[in-house]
Amino acid sequence: MPRIVRILLPLLLLALASGCASKLRVTPHEYAHMLCVDPDGRTLPLLVGKETQPRANFDRQIQAIVDGIGDRKHVLIYIHGGLVSLDKAVHAAKRDLAKFSDEDPYPIFVNWETGMFTSYADHLVRIRHGRAEPLRAAVTIPFVLLADFGAALARLPITLWNQSSKGLAELFVPNQPEPRPQDWEASAWVDRQGEARSAAEQTELFVTALIPGIARILTTPLLDAIGLPAFRNMERRARVLFLWDSDFDSKERQLSGALSRLMRALQPRAGEGGATSLQAAAAKLHNLRQQHALHGCERMRGDAEPRACASLERQIAEERERLAQIDGRDDAFRITLVAHSMGTMVANELIRRHPEFIYETIVFMGAACSIKDFADTTLVYVMQHEFTHFYSLTLHPESESNDRYGYGFFPHGSLLDWIDSYVVNQKSELDRTLGKWDNVMRVLPVIDDLSDDVRQRISIRGFGREPADQPRDHGDFNDFDFWKPAFWNFKSDPRTKDRWTLEP
Repeated sequence: MPRIVRILLPLLLLALASGCASKLRVTPHEYAHMLCVDPDGRTLPLLVGKETQPRANFDRQIQAIVDGIGDRKHVLIYIHGGLVSLDKAVHAAKRDLAKFSDEDPYPIFVNWETGMFTSYADHLVRIRHGRAEPLRAAVTIPFVLLADFGAALARLPITLWNQSSKGLAELFVPNQPEPRPQDWEASAWVDRQGEARSAAEQTELFVTALIPGIARILTTPLLDAIGLPAFRNMERRARVLFLWDSDFDSKERQLSGALSRLMRALQPRAGEGGATSLQAAAAKLHNLRQQHALHGCERMRGDAEPRACASLERQIAEERERLAQIDGRDDAFRITLVAHSMGTMVANELIRRHPEFIYETIVFMGAACSIKDFADTTLVYVMQHEFTHFYSLTLHPESESNDRYGYGFFPHGSLLDWIDSYVVNQKSELDRTLGKWDNVMRVLPVIDDLSDDVRQRISIRGFGREPADQPRDHGDFNDFDFWKPAFWNFKSDPRTKDRWTLEP
């Protein structure tokens, strides 16, 4: 164990330093489209042109975004996912920003540090009990390292068994999707469903799995040791985007995090135009629907009162027409919220803390948040707001399980597989990740007590295994134009037949 400490500790300290010390160069135009946040929720020094933006001047950064929005009524907030360094996130944001046109919503990229090794290094040398306490952490580094790797060593038999059995299943049993609930409209697997692998494909898969498989005997316990602490620390980083540690010590409770500041700055826009009327109409309509359900009208129970049901249905129709008229004016300030992987945890928290905004479209790509977290936050918002549409994008199950990191020398599977297999100790099926098709299909019958109007505003879309023009790895979602409706709304995509989709 001392040898492990001597080897790993310098590497982790180097990862921590590289994750925090670099300065990011952006143009003034790019500066008005992105938040760059360090692991404690504070703005990073940015080189804007030739001028260095001070770390402490958060207000200037937020004001640049607000000024950039100007009179525009539609904003897109994008939150990237896990295993992404800040440098990589900023580079991707600059690349995507260049593709936006004036017809697209005004983009705001939330760039936060989610690298696994920097997150684990933070856990090891800085964070104790959810707070940054470097002095206390320095004393306990050997004990924390011993606890992490000791626990991984104790779990080694079960983690190796899980990885080995999964690898054998991948080689000899093609991954088939979890069946859809019968009361959801079925759509076909159009991507080689039922076709056996060719001999060449089977040989290639066997060779590429066998050689790195020997190395995975070592990397699997390594991932097990650092995975859970790194994931927990990334959850902390998601929360400090809203609340700094110092906010809990202040009587004023300022909510100093980057996203809290941004949403406060946009607060005057929340009631703009018909936004207040739209929110009020949506709330009234939701209340009428609840009464409709309580009276047993939804499924015409034996105790349903026909007169009461007819009256409520008439009121619902009138309120829907009124809401459509207000919505049609298109003068309200609206937000399209797109989040990838662990960014969905931030998105759920954003909706929970700021439900006063109109989130017209919510798109989760390969969501790493739990099904329960989604059901308790974003799903509640969708149920209460008639104008909101939600899209969940998933990989083909075989692509999910065959995702490779480190040329196959790390355990197989996407980040979602890692979370479900190594990181989160699920208390129930609802604690599994939302972004895997099989997970959602297994729990839909449990949570599917939604009314028809809500189901019509929820779409679960999957992508095929082979075509190159769609995501096949967990990180591929960022390589596509995720802000274009054709990417997440299969109804607007003329190639729908090439997609695996589910709609109510």
